[in-house]
Amino acid sequence: MYKLRMNSGRSGNGVRIPVALLLLLILSPAFLWSQAALNENGVNELPRGFAGIELGTPVEQVKQDLLENPYFLYRGDPDVSLIPRERTPFIDTAGASFVRRGMFQFHNDELYTIILNLNTNIMDFYTMYTTMTDRYGEPLRLDPSHVVWEDELTRISLERPLTVKYLDIEIFHALRQAGEIEQSLRTLSRESFLEEF
Repeated sequence: MYKLRMNSGRSGNGVRIPVALLLLLILSPAFLWSQAALNENGVNELPRGFAGIELGTPVEQVKQDLLENPYFLYRGDPDVSLIPRERTPFIDTAGASFVRRGMFQFHNDELYTIILNLNTNIMDFYTMYTTMTDRYGEPLRLDPSHVVWEDELTRISLERPLTVKYLDIEIFHALRQAGEIEQSLRTLSRESFLEEF
C-alpha cells in the first residue's frame, strides 16, 4: 500500500506526488460533480448543480458559494445584475481553469438555471459527452448540436461548442405556463379591443 507524501524531503515509505498533479486531480470537473445514488437503471441520478452550487439555492447563498469556489472568479455585487422585465437577480462571472464563464439565473430568490461555458483549450465535447453518458446513462435527446439528460426535477444539456446547462424543471414549467397565460390574456385583450369597433 502506498502512502501519500506531498512536501516531505525525508526518505520514507511514501510515494511523492507533485503538488501540481494533486491540484489537477482535485480541480478536475469530474471530482466535484455530485455523486448521487444509483437509480433503477444502475446509473447516477442527475445532479442538481455543479461544484456545490445547487439549483433551488437562495441568491445570497449562491453569492457566498461562488466566492469560495475555485472554478469562478466571482467579484461580488459587480457580477450581479437584474433582468429588467422580471427584476430578478442574474449573476454573470468569469471562470477559472476548466470554466470560462458561469451564469446563474434566479426566480423568486431561488437559483433555477446554471450555464457553464467551458474552456475548449483544456476540455472537449466528446470527453464531456462520454463522461456524462457513463455517469447518467443514455441521453433523452441527442443531435449534432446538443445532448439532453432529464428527470422529473432537473434537465442537463451539453451544447456545442462546449456549454453545460442545468435547469430546474418545475420552475421552468411554471414560468412557461405563466408565459402562455400572459400570451392568452394579451390575445383576449386584443380581441376585446377589436370588438369595440
